[in-house]
Amino acid sequence: MQRGIPFDVKLPSVRLLEVLTLSESEMNLELEKGYTYYIQDKTKLAGDALFLYSRFFNYDSTL
Repeated sequence: MQRGIPFDVKLPSVRLLEVLTLSESEMNLELEKGYTYYIQDKTKLAGDALFLYSRFFNYDSTL
């Protein structure tokens, strides 16, 4: 048992990017991914994303 779950749970790792360490080709790849998400309408409005973030992390965005 894994803390009450009868099977092993694996979460995908989160890969944070540091813009200053990216090469030009890596930056272009990341920009292309973002543009593709935008074209496919897989993006969120900034206000909606901030609201979800603040609810998830109990963060007061009015500070």
